[in-house]
Amino acid sequence: MLKENVLQQFVSIVGPERCKTTKEDLLTYAYDAYAYEFLPDAVLFPKSSAEVSAIMQTASAHNVFVTPRGAGSGLGSEALAKQGGVAMLHHDESHTGNQQSEPLCSGRARCGHR
Repeated sequence: MLKENVLQQFVSIVGPERCKTTKEDLLTYAYDAYAYEFLPDAVLFPKSSAEVSAIMQTASAHNVFVTPRGAGSGLGSEALAKQGGVAMLHHDESHTGNQQSEPLCSGRARCGHR
C-alpha cells in the first residue's frame, strides 16, 4: 500500500487525471493472459521522459516497486505488479490521435544507476 504522501508526489508528477487509484481502474491493470491477478497500488500514465525519470526517482527514494507495462498482452505475468507498487504504462496512443511528443525512452536502460 502506498503512503499518502508518496501517492501525492506521483500525482504532482503526472497530474490527477493520469494517476489512477480506484479499485475499478486498478483491476483493469491487474492481469494479462496469465492465470493470476496482481493488483497495483496505483497506475501512472507518464507522457514524457522527464515524467518517467521523476517517477523512478520518487519510487527509488521511497522503495516503491515500479512495473513497466505496455499493452498487457503478455503470457507470463511480466507486466503485472506482483509486489504491489505502481504500474507505469508505456503505450502508443497513435490510434486515438493523442500522439506523444517525444519517445518515453531512448531504447537503453542502466539498471542500478543513479
